[in-house]
Amino acid sequence: MTSEEEIVKLRMALAEAVDEIDVLKARLDGDIPRALHWLQGKAERQRHALDGLNRTVLSLHFALRLMNRLREPVTAAEWNEAKEAVADEALRKRVDEKAPEAA
Repeated sequence: MTSEEEIVKLRMALAEAVDEIDVLKARLDGDIPRALHWLQGKAERQRHALDGLNRTVLSLHFALRLMNRLREPVTAAEWNEAKEAVADEALRKRVDEKAPEAA
């Protein structure tokens, strides 16, 4: 992670903390609807983040199960056929870099 990304994450965390302080102040001042609105938004953001993580885990789980069932190396013909199906030249070069030893 670059220092720029770290700075962005720290600023986001700081903004979140400041918002929480504002909500707590609003709650102490009796502005319950404002506090509830903010908490609902926070819960929704966390739900979206968790949903994204869950989808990633499920995708990885599916891929690992599929790879476990195959257990056969890809033949050179299958590799070349799959490589030719890649339309983007830059991606095709990356495929060449990741070519298995057997292919």
